[in-house]
Amino acid sequence: MPETRIGVLVTRPEPGATRLAEELKQAGSFDVFKAPLLRIESTGASSDAGDATALLLTSPQAVPYTAHLQNLPTYTVGGATAQVAGKAGLNIAFVGHGSADSALIEAVPQGTNLLHLSGVHLATDLAPAFESRNVNYRRVAVYEAKRVETLPQDAFTFLGSEGTKFVTLLSARTVEVFAELALKAHKDAGAPPLIGVCASERIAAAARACFPFSEIAVTASTGAAGFIDFLSARRT
Repeated sequence: MPETRIGVLVTRPEPGATRLAEELKQAGSFDVFKAPLLRIESTGASSDAGDATALLLTSPQAVPYTAHLQNLPTYTVGGATAQVAGKAGLNIAFVGHGSADSALIEAVPQGTNLLHLSGVHLATDLAPAFESRNVNYRRVAVYEAKRVETLPQDAFTFLGSEGTKFVTLLSARTVEVFAELALKAHKDAGAPPLIGVCASERIAAAARACFPFSEIAVTASTGAAGFIDFLSARRT
C-alpha cells in the first residue's frame, strides 16, 4: 500500500520555524511548508539580573536575552525552551512540561528571587502562584510576538496541496491568527479539511473554539520530537 502524502504547516515564529521545518524534513517524507504567523521583536526592556537568584524561561524566544545570566539556575517550560537554553550555556535546574504547572511552581525553592524573562503576551499570570510559596517573582517582557496581517504564500500553497494536511500549533495566539486569516482566505469555498496538531490541551481548546478542524490532536510537547512521533504514526 502506498504511503499517504502528508503536508505539514509550521506556524511558529522564527528562528524556531526554520529549526522545526528542518527537523521534520529530516525525519521522513513530509511535505513541509513554513508560514510563521507571529514575528518576534525586542521591547528594549533591560534584562539585568538585579537581585535575582534564579531565572525562569517559558519560551525559547527569551533565550537571546540571557547571555549575562548563565550563572543563575534556570527553570524552563517545555523541551524546546530547555534545549535552546542548554545550547546557550544556561544552567538548567528544571524542565517543566508544556505549561507552567504546579510541578514548576513547586520546583522553585522558597525565598528565591525569580526573574522571569518573557514575551509581552503571557497566557497565565504566574505571580500569585509563586508569591503564595514565598518566591519573589519578577517578570520582564523582553520581546513581543506581533501577528502577521496576511497568510504567508507557503500557507496558501499548503492549503491547496494534495493529501492529508496537518497544522502545527504551539500557542493559543497562533491558533487565533491562523483561524482568522485562513477563514478569511477561504470565505467563499470554505477551508479544506485540516488536522490541528497542538502542543497542549490549552492550545487544543483554543483550536476547537476558533476553527473547524476536521480533527485535533495533542502532542504534549513544544519540541520537534512530539510532532515527528505523531506525524510518523499517521504516515501510513
